[in-house]
Amino acid sequence: RVLDFGCGGGELVEHLLVLGYDAHGCDIVLAADAPGIAAAPQRFRRIEFDPYRLPFDAETFDVVLSTSVLEHARNPDEYLLEIRRVLKPGGVAMHLLPGKWYLPYEPHIRVPLANYFYPSCPSWWFALWMLIGKRHPHHKELTWREAVQAWRDFYDNGVFYLSTREHERLSRAVFGNCE
Repeated sequence: RVLDFGCGGGELVEHLLVLGYDAHGCDIVLAADAPGIAAAPQRFRRIEFDPYRLPFDAETFDVVLSTSVLEHARNPDEYLLEIRRVLKPGGVAMHLLPGKWYLPYEPHIRVPLANYFYPSCPSWWFALWMLIGKRHPHHKELTWREAVQAWRDFYDNGVFYLSTREHERLSRAVFGNCE
């Protein structure tokens, strides 16, 4: 039994179901018209926030995984405890994410070294890359100042980069190990 933590549109869950896994997904927002969710809505649930809780019983999953999710979550103390709670004894948590030192550029906004500077990348750094033509595809229609502000907003509010060492420390505190 597998949980995709931060499942987005449900594509991974849909793929795992095709492969024969008993797969489920949860996220902060679920788009009912997303292909994976529309195909199997009973397999998807919204994450609760007050208190932070995964909407599944304790010891439900053999595997909890995520792909490019944890760098957006500002509550590692909460989500790690919840992941541990829903894992069966001996279960495995696997998370793929770009870390603070991911190179050559921040993978969401594609600004070179922006994640390296996190949390203090100066706005002039975004402006420099914008002016030399490094634009995110979503920013093509924006003026350079609007695009810089969009980068700034995402950087300040959309990501929460921890170093690998900090991820390991937090994981060891909750799970007792980290590889």
